[in-house]
Amino acid sequence: MLAPSLPGFGRTELPKWLDSVDDLAYFFVDLLEQSGLTRVNLLGIGFGGWVAAEMAVRCQARLGRLVLADALGIKVSGPETSDIADFLTLTPDKAARVLWYDPKAAEGMKLPGMPGVSEEEMTGVLRAHETVSLLGWKPFMHNPKLRRRLGRIKLPTLILWGEGDRVVSPDYGRAWERSIPGATFRLISRAGHYPHRERPGDFARAVTAFLQEP
Repeated sequence: MLAPSLPGFGRTELPKWLDSVDDLAYFFVDLLEQSGLTRVNLLGIGFGGWVAAEMAVRCQARLGRLVLADALGIKVSGPETSDIADFLTLTPDKAARVLWYDPKAAEGMKLPGMPGVSEEEMTGVLRAHETVSLLGWKPFMHNPKLRRRLGRIKLPTLILWGEGDRVVSPDYGRAWERSIPGATFRLISRAGHYPHRERPGDFARAVTAFLQEP
């Protein structure tokens, strides 16, 4: 299993030429090609789900199955309606209510201003926010052309969603399902925007069952 950090996240540098989610998608497509990997099962969560979808519309020859969990990246409503909550500017209290099904589960979050956050952890979070803002601020956290391109995806695809996600609602997830031919939609109960952290067992079982299907 490979779990690479996106450029600009964690301890990785953000190259000056990389200034869009398109660039991120091509970066990882090139990584697959240079590594000689084939039949790769690709899983992306949140912002990473957006990157995974952009990869899938560009390069399916090296992919096996696709899992998108609470993914950002598409426009569903009209131009005057916001589909995606502005999660980057929230105070820790508001972030707990928006990002988690149970706000008490947010006690382990590493956010600036919260007790017990080390300087290294704070730097990592701030760098991630900086990168997400740079790559996804305008238009906010979506590619206006992506939804129309999703019909190109001919991979077995699972759309996983936290039933209590207040960043991107389950209806937003259903729009992903309708846009990808043959996609399957599953809700993770008692989970918000981070079902892999809030309900890790249920999340892992859903992904494992999908990957083991004939």
